Amino acid sequence: MTIDPDPDEEPRALREWMNDHGLVPPVDHLLHDSDELDRIAAQITSTSRPAASQVRRRPVALAAVAAVLLVGIVVVAQPLVTAQPVTAAGTPRMLTYSIDDLQHLEQTLDAEAALNRAADRADHAEAITGTGEVQYVASYGWLLSDSSTSDIVDSTQGAVYPTTTSQWLMPDGSLDIDQQRAAALNLDGTVHPTATADLAVSGDTAPAGTYDPTLAKTLPRDPTAIAAALTTALSLTGCDTMRAQCLVTAIVTLSTTYVVPPDLTATLWRALALERDVRSLGATTDRFGTPVQAVALTTLDPDTIEVLLISTATGHLTGTETVTLRSDTLHLNTPTVTAFTAIRQTGWVQAAGQVPGA
Repeated sequence: MTIDPDPDEEPRALREWMNDHGLVPPVDHLLHDSDELDRIAAQITSTSRPAASQVRRRPVALAAVAAVLLVGIVVVAQPLVTAQPVTAAGTPRMLTYSIDDLQHLEQTLDAEAALNRAADRADHAEAITGTGEVQYVASYGWLLSDSSTSDIVDSTQGAVYPTTTSQWLMPDGSLDIDQQRAAALNLDGTVHPTATADLAVSGDTAPAGTYDPTLAKTLPRDPTAIAAALTTALSLTGCDTMRAQCLVTAIVTLSTTYVVPPDLTATLWRALALERDVRSLGATTDRFGTPVQAVALTTLDPDTIEVLLISTATGHLTGTETVTLRSDTLHLNTPTVTAFTAIRQTGWVQAAGQVPGA
């Protein structure tokens, strides 16, 4: 004789498993109601009930489903690349900052002291070494296609790409790009450090002369001169009135394209420390679990802020977060992550396709 399992057993087992793995706080944060979590778990498990001997394995599969439901959308400009859409729902979980009142960024401490500390750490960081002349940068992010340039989606929907991007900047100024579909975020908004990409989605190249491969080496190391040099080198406009925003754009561009030496990193932070518009959000950990200092400023859109994450160990930029404070178009009325990029690895290699240390 067989006995049907208790209909409440699987939701209870799922909740216990989530407690054991520290996953309940993020879910409770979204639902604000533990009974609602049990109801959803019951709804999921009621679709196809396994044999009693299979119940122990069910939480792992359900956790993967929950991760897909809680991952988010990123709006990131990435040239040269096309891909097929991958669906996801919601938005990435916010990082937890020491200062959480993002609605009133102007009332937080200015970032001068934090940025100067980051510069001091970069001054003492080890040089990024390698055996070749090709600059490699790998990053992880959520990419949302632009519906105005794609026939994949209509005018009201986007295609979501959990994506790992690998770039190789060649000595002749050409650029090779490889993008692969990446693992989803964990429930707490982090990326597992060893998460691997799935099949290759797309790749492309920029021709020789597109970039100046020596830029990171030749930029001045004077904090008062580097902003003007970057404006010219990267052809930035509007910097006379939006100096801080231009400098942040330049820092992100450099860090996601070039191998940035520590002395240049230190110069960039000291230059940014001169800008009173940049505010400190305190300490947090980035998407890969690295302890970081967060600084932020308002973008050209007053309802959007850009957050820079700076390693407390090396002083290097580890990622960026775009937070939308409110948006009628996106139906947002609380601060929400609408884009992020996490810098995974940088280094010197001998040829495109190679990875530092491999």
